[in-house]
Formats: sequence, structure tokens, C-alpha cells
Amino acid sequence: MATPTAGIPSGVLNDILGALFLAAAIGGLLQGINNGQAVFYFRNNQSDSRIMKYLVFFVWFTNVLHLFLVAAAVYMDMVDGHGDIDKSERLYWSDMAIVLVSAVSDLGVKGTFSYRVWRLSQQWILSLMIMIGAFITFGFSL
Repeated sequence: MATPTAGIPSGVLNDILGALFLAAAIGGLLQGINNGQAVFYFRNNQSDSRIMKYLVFFVWFTNVLHLFLVAAAVYMDMVDGHGDIDKSERLYWSDMAIVLVSAVSDLGVKGTFSYRVWRLSQQWILSLMIMIGAFITFGFSL
């Protein structure tokens, strides 16, 4: 039987940390795909407007920042706080920053989508509705 660590069996703690590590590894893989898409975009869409290029760069940058924050959170949970139940119950700065960066990234993605809808269809009301929904989502995510 596994030895308990402050009331939590070590097998359960290892399962939780294993899932956290696996999620971070999959996130790193997806970030690699995102990097490839960004490089492809910047190489093949040089005629796009500056605003579109800035939006794509912003979304890419917030995704990279999100990955670094997730890596920091995983490190703090797995290395700094391994086996210490008091540390595993506490939120670190990176845990809180992940929520903010995710909300900003989501707003950037929806803003980019709204801009593309407006540019391609000239439907500013539809674009405005997308942005209103994006700001409502942003407000509730904080």
C-alpha cells in the first residue's frame, strides 16, 4: 500500500501530478504546431495588412506566454511542492497569471476572428456582436 503524505495517499498524489505533467506536455506539443502555423503565416501572407500581422503576432505571443506560465506552475507543483500538502493547496503567482493570460489570449483570438469577418464580409454589426460576446466572456473569465 502507498504511504500517505499528509492525508493523501502517494498514489493519488502521483496520479494528480502525472496528469498535470501530461497536460503540460500536450500543451507544449500544441504550441509547437502553433509556432509552425505562425511561421507559415508570416512567410506566405506578406500582403496582409499590418493590423492582421499584429493580431497574429499577439495571439502567438500570448500562447507562448501561457505555455511558459504552465511550465512554471508544473515545476512549482512537481518540484518545489512535491509531497507537501500545504504547498499543493496554495495558488502560486503563475497559477493566477495563467487565468489572466488565457483570458487575454481568448480576447485576441476572437478579436482576430471579428476583424476577419468585418474585412471579408463588411458586416460591421456581425463583427460588433462577436466583439461584444468576446468582452462578455473576458469579463466573466476574470
